[in-house]
Amino acid sequence: MAVPARDVTGAELIATIGAPQREHVDHAAHFLETLPASLYDAAHDPDGAVALLFALLTHSDDRPAVEARQNEILDIAGGASLRDRVRQLEPQVSELGDAARLPLLDLLLPSVRELSPDQAQAIVSTAESLVEADGRLDAFELALLHVLERQLEAARVGHNHSDSSGSIRKVEQVRD
Repeated sequence: MAVPARDVTGAELIATIGAPQREHVDHAAHFLETLPASLYDAAHDPDGAVALLFALLTHSDDRPAVEARQNEILDIAGGASLRDRVRQLEPQVSELGDAARLPLLDLLLPSVRELSPDQAQAIVSTAESLVEADGRLDAFELALLHVLERQLEAARVGHNHSDSSGSIRKVEQVRD
């Protein structure tokens, strides 16, 4: 017989912030162990992290005009090499499924925060354009834009907001 889930109070939820349970650490470790090396490597290099970030926002669409618009945005942002790198990473990201999207974002953010303020602003603008390209805004895209802007602003003013991001990186550090 299954035990019914109980409602969690806000106070209980807040108490868990910064105190991951064993199953959370195990899940993060499993994620890292099964992550393709190409995605792991991309997340740990600023240029690769940017391409991976954009791969999280692009998708093969049954509307060729959307894909063409995304390619145009990528070409403007970084030329054919960026577009090709994003399109190379995109199927790998898609293959992992929606559940991997936030952990991938969490993994790549420290590398993106290494970029200059001008580069960071260009990345935010490009991300916004990629989101707008298909005329839809889903919850993940909204969350990604919010987290990206917040993290890059924190990096720009010299603050470290590692509590709000980087949990996958923390597991990496523990495992090393």
